Amino acid sequence: LLPIFLLGIFISNADISLVLATHPLIASHFHALPSSSYLVTSYTLASCISQPITGALSSIYGRKPVLTASYLLFAVGCLLCGVAPTFWMVLLGRVVSGIGGAGMYVLVTVIITDLCPLREVATWRAYVNIAATMGRSLGGPLGGWLADWVGWRWSFAGQAPLVMVALVLSVLFIPEATAGVGKSGSDEEGGQEGEGRGEGEKKKSRLARVDFAGAGLLTLTVLALLVPLTVGGQKLPWTHPLIIASFVGCGVAGTLFYFTEQYWAVEPIFPLHLLRNRDVLTAYGAYAFQTSAQMGMMFTVPTYFQVTNRVSSTIAGVHLMPAFFGNVIGGLSAGFAIRKTGRYKILAILAFLSSSSAYIVMILRWHGHTSMWESLEIAPGGLGMAMAEQAIFVSLNAGVDPSYSAVAISGMLLSGSIGLLIGVSVNSIILTSTLYSQLTAALGGGRDNEKIVDRVVSDISFVMRLEGRLRDLVVGLYVRSLEYCHAFSFACAICAFFIAVLFLRERKL
Repeated sequence: LLPIFLLGIFISNADISLVLATHPLIASHFHALPSSSYLVTSYTLASCISQPITGALSSIYGRKPVLTASYLLFAVGCLLCGVAPTFWMVLLGRVVSGIGGAGMYVLVTVIITDLCPLREVATWRAYVNIAATMGRSLGGPLGGWLADWVGWRWSFAGQAPLVMVALVLSVLFIPEATAGVGKSGSDEEGGQEGEGRGEGEKKKSRLARVDFAGAGLLTLTVLALLVPLTVGGQKLPWTHPLIIASFVGCGVAGTLFYFTEQYWAVEPIFPLHLLRNRDVLTAYGAYAFQTSAQMGMMFTVPTYFQVTNRVSSTIAGVHLMPAFFGNVIGGLSAGFAIRKTGRYKILAILAFLSSSSAYIVMILRWHGHTSMWESLEIAPGGLGMAMAEQAIFVSLNAGVDPSYSAVAISGMLLSGSIGLLIGVSVNSIILTSTLYSQLTAALGGGRDNEKIVDRVVSDISFVMRLEGRLRDLVVGLYVRSLEYCHAFSFACAICAFFIAVLFLRERKL
């Protein structure tokens, strides 16, 4: 079964790397460079909404049906991106792919947890991490090469046939008997119920067991929280009525979600008692901060090299590879260490320190003349990210009842997706707003200068074509703005470090 799972993980992670490497080019094609972060955040937003729901649905319908449906949605989303005539259609395709990608990752993680002893989970997830890292490593350069030679649309459309292969293999080779059996040995697909449930409730149809009200309210809560984070400070000022209304709506929807799950839902989409568990809150908080730090940094690296070195999308993607190789080493070493020693807290602490060192080095050394060899300095970021993910995952599963593992894992992945969305959005806001204000101040007023500023912040190819003093000015301001982005990543990693030091508990495995 593992090769089937790894194929889907490889493709979904290659897609993420591909977009990180080519988002300036794709957005510039539609004259929408300031909105390039939406290519990442739209996918992530859809994943955020889908992850907890996917976990719950897999406990009702079984792992296999939900996994195959996820493959299908991902393929459809890729095709939409490949044929999209407008930027908004590309974003729609990213949303559909995000829903499918969430299911692909959640279900593989849950199935491994279902079938493996807890002490072995980190080792098996290390193999998944290798497939993910290979996807991220090859996705950026391959996507950049396709964008440079045959057009960026093929980097999306070409994924669909591969995903369909994974779908067919899943249908043919994943046994129905393994599709919903948890660690406790009960058959979730047949309707695993909580303690005290009557026989009549156990016989309810699967459709009746779905918490549609909770799922809808959770979706509204997450949307109302995250949409302002993607447009606030960029498309709309933070004081705009729509931004304020979104945050108010988040509070209202969140309150209704609480009362629905606490007092009305028979099978809550997300059992709220998990949020009173210290191990769960620690895992969610640390993972969100670390993901925000690392993905925020990864978002800025291709832009840095395209602006400073005038490299193609292919080469910009290659500069991300040290982080991916660090990710492989970190995942394997963490899995081996946890399997041999049964300890994971010290790994989490070292992981956050490793990532922090990468962001500090970028602030101190990346000033516009960075070579290919110097891009190896981002490797500790990938190393720390993988080690932290393994340690946090084991910590979470050690602290919750196995019957709640699927929804707890979905919540952890949701926290990571929220962290990713915040990291990318905040970095985009910092980069765009800082660059715009500093360049406006440097050039002064006038209609011609305003046009130059607008072109610089909206079209990466325009920046690459600049010459002389204007280019030196623009590149210098770009580098300075990116330093603020790296400072944000460092702050997030330090927050994750203190969460691990103060609150992460180590249990005997």
